[in-house]
Amino acid sequence: MNILYLTNQLNYTDGVSTHLFYLLKHLKTMRDVNVFLMYGEGDAADKFINENIYLKHERKLDHSVRSISNYSSAIYTVYGFCRQNKINIIHSHNHYSSSIAKHASVFLNVKTVQTNHGIIPGEGRLNHFNADYYIAVNDRIKKFIIENNIAGKNNVRLIYNGIDFDDSICIKNKSPLRIIAASRFEKSKGLNTFILAVSKLPESLRKNIEIIIAGEGSLEKELKESDKKLKTGIIFSGNDKELRKKLDQTSIFVIASNTDTEGLPMTIIEAAASRNLVVSSDFAGVTDILKNGTDGLIFKRNDSDDLASKLIFALTNKELSDKMTSVFYEKAKRNFNSGLMCSEHVNFYREILK
Repeated sequence: MNILYLTNQLNYTDGVSTHLFYLLKHLKTMRDVNVFLMYGEGDAADKFINENIYLKHERKLDHSVRSISNYSSAIYTVYGFCRQNKINIIHSHNHYSSSIAKHASVFLNVKTVQTNHGIIPGEGRLNHFNADYYIAVNDRIKKFIIENNIAGKNNVRLIYNGIDFDDSICIKNKSPLRIIAASRFEKSKGLNTFILAVSKLPESLRKNIEIIIAGEGSLEKELKESDKKLKTGIIFSGNDKELRKKLDQTSIFVIASNTDTEGLPMTIIEAAASRNLVVSSDFAGVTDILKNGTDGLIFKRNDSDDLASKLIFALTNKELSDKMTSVFYEKAKRNFNSGLMCSEHVNFYREILK
């Protein structure tokens, strides 16, 4: 079974790239599966090369350099690669590459698969759903595909994202306590809400904790100015290539997303694996991951008061916080591990090829 994976970019701080890393890392160890990865741009190629994952850089796959000539050339490149390597399935991880794959497959005896990591508004000329089969990373995405007649229920498979877990990582009991939010600096990620919530924490609590924002993006200047104005003292740690190691040193992870396009954020699973208490906004699909008050805390989107109250609860109820952290760790290890994700992909591929 020869699988070609296509994606727009490979970046250290990108959830799709993290998903691909764990998936291909495990798939390449299987005797009857050969994996190839073709990507457009990004800074994380070395991460894949270090795991001996076959990598081919094709800038024409990068959506940011799209043009009619680049699109046509990319189709021809994918077509030639598939013929040369006897590819059975082209598996795409964004709408641009899925359209390229679908056009290339017209001249080949291959099946196309598209993983949908979220529900993105249908803007632009290209169809955002363009494959023979689909993988949805949460139940909401699966229902969307079926209910909108994009594909029949037999052509859609729900497969959760997964990562590696290490039972040697313990719940932290550090001083100072560390809270972290990690994401791209975009409006949809709600980091302004996070900064405002931190400013509302009582000084008696804030002086004993270290608060970190990891990431980068177009709103960096705005976020830093907001932090300076509110005197929150947040540490901006930049584009951290080793987020898992950073999470090993923190105790509370916050995701403040204010959009309905989220799928199954890899950062939440990474936070769980590093035994962080997860405090999340109520973005659509979050109930696939967390149950409020049982294995994490959920606050209303764009509501800094609600987020502040959840953080105060977490900081002043350590025993309950540790219990929720442990419950979510076991749940995530059971449902969101890379071995399970890998085996479910292989089973789906085999069904497709039959």
